[in-house]
Amino acid sequence: MKSPGTTGAQARAATHADLVSRISEHDVIDWYKAQGLNENDVATLRRTALLSGMPNPSGSFLTNAMQYIVSPWINYATRQPWAGAGFGLATMLVAAPVNAGQQSAVVSLCESIREHGAHVIVPDKKQINDKHWLPELAHALKEKIETFAKACDVFREIQSDPNSSSKERAAAADILLAAEKELHQAQHDFVMTQGAHDRQWQGNRWQAVPRILRSPVASTLGLLSKTGAMRALSPTAQTVGAMLMTAAQHVAAGFDEQAKQEANNKLNLLYADVLTDAGKQKLASGAAVSAEDIKTDKLRSLIQSPTQALVKRVTAGVAELEKLLADAVTAEGTQPGAITADDRDIEAGDASKAMQELRLVRNDLEALREGRLDEIDPNGTASKLLIGAEKSVLSQQLFNDIAKKYNYLEFTAQTAQRIGQMFHLIFLGSAASSVISKLVSASQGGTRNVPLPQSLAVSAISGGMAAVGALNQHTAITIKNNRREGSTDIGLGKQVGRGILGAMHETLSQRRGTKASKAINTLLEGNDVEALLATARALSVQEASTSSSQPQDLPSTSRAAPPRREHVSAPSSPNRSRLEPTNNEITRSKSARNLGTELHEFARMAGKHSKHLV
Repeated sequence: MKSPGTTGAQARAATHADLVSRISEHDVIDWYKAQGLNENDVATLRRTALLSGMPNPSGSFLTNAMQYIVSPWINYATRQPWAGAGFGLATMLVAAPVNAGQQSAVVSLCESIREHGAHVIVPDKKQINDKHWLPELAHALKEKIETFAKACDVFREIQSDPNSSSKERAAAADILLAAEKELHQAQHDFVMTQGAHDRQWQGNRWQAVPRILRSPVASTLGLLSKTGAMRALSPTAQTVGAMLMTAAQHVAAGFDEQAKQEANNKLNLLYADVLTDAGKQKLASGAAVSAEDIKTDKLRSLIQSPTQALVKRVTAGVAELEKLLADAVTAEGTQPGAITADDRDIEAGDASKAMQELRLVRNDLEALREGRLDEIDPNGTASKLLIGAEKSVLSQQLFNDIAKKYNYLEFTAQTAQRIGQMFHLIFLGSAASSVISKLVSASQGGTRNVPLPQSLAVSAISGGMAAVGALNQHTAITIKNNRREGSTDIGLGKQVGRGILGAMHETLSQRRGTKASKAINTLLEGNDVEALLATARALSVQEASTSSSQPQDLPSTSRAAPPRREHVSAPSSPNRSRLEPTNNEITRSKSARNLGTELHEFARMAGKHSKHLV
């Protein structure tokens, strides 16, 4: 995308923020319509997202209650400052694994609420993910710039040399085009990863306020114990303050979830793969795309109705059951004296119980995958799961989904994320913030013995520590996602290390990567770079034509034609449209006539803006 009214390197998008700033609310609504939603559907989606996000802070309620409610009452009951401080210190040490153990269940509950209440946005995970670590991408950008600049210099030198052979020019052209493709891919990966990080920031932005204020509010209310008459009110006031902060965080979590879903929708608009290979090549070259260049099934799959989401989850559960039954049948067949597969007559009832169940489950699984819900066995497992999940947010399918999340990788990843948040930059974060006031008070024999200026200063320091952790929560989440989605598991230790230093890594890599991305745009807008690339493409096409025109039965003296290279443009947003809304609970399919009209409109709009999209 190029910004209207600008020219040169500044017109090209260098960051995810540049792209998002060029998307209007009208564009967002058009994109929703292209996926089959009307304005009422969009309003319901946003409202349900807000409600589904509210339970999210429940995963940390237990440790927050222990730290900010139970600990003050222990101080009041025992009249021993170190009793409450010791309890708070112990809570700090166990908070990470305790919260991690609850979070998977809470997240599943939030997803169930969202899927039952309205359509849900499904990010294209192949195109939008945290597979890359931002510092590595920033470093790769710098390397790709150097490689591309060197390839330009070599090709420029060979072109200016009258004695250079056609073979040398063709080889240099291939190297230059390969360097250009790698350069654009590196820039795309960086900008996309920026978008994935921004999504997590949007999902934690408002919750940062109560997270920052929780400890200072508790410390300030604890000053009531400095007066004898008000001493009994101190733990009560701290309890009320803690509950108010918790309530505020639940409300903030709702708005954060709403913002996160909006971010998911914009990420799909910018990066989702909804064009065929031919459509991508047309768009990259500035040509108009046509109806056959659009993957309509992929476009509509980016939004799921409640029924579709339900069927998808039940299908996954039935697939797990089918795998277990298949393993049981295989194990049964290996036993001595077992009936072989050739001897079994399922219809006649000769098969074992496991084999019969496997047949029924496979039939139901096939019906689920093909959308033939009326052919599911009414007494089978799939039918029971569907009916139960449709009636209530709390269903057997939800419990099955929660159980699947409790594994070593998930638990350690969640725990490491919280360690990174709590011990951010080692001495900062929510861990030190939650206990510093208690330790200072206990070391001086209680809050009553601490000078008021010192108490207020400690409260302010506590808030500053909490701010570091709260404002970098999204960084810890992206590191956790990188461990899940990366090509290799970085391990618990490396995740903890990256999480603790997340603020430093994020800040430096964002700065370096943005600088490098802008340098790429400046380089591509150079005086002769575009001409060099055009010449290189012409040579590549000419060489391919020469190779293909040679007789197949004679030995060739020229190089083999290089593989066709797709020209990857700078980060852009090809997925804008103004299609009319449509909605269907299972497939949201339309008649061929209406769908063809919509695709024609999509193609017209893409062609109209294709020059800007490049």
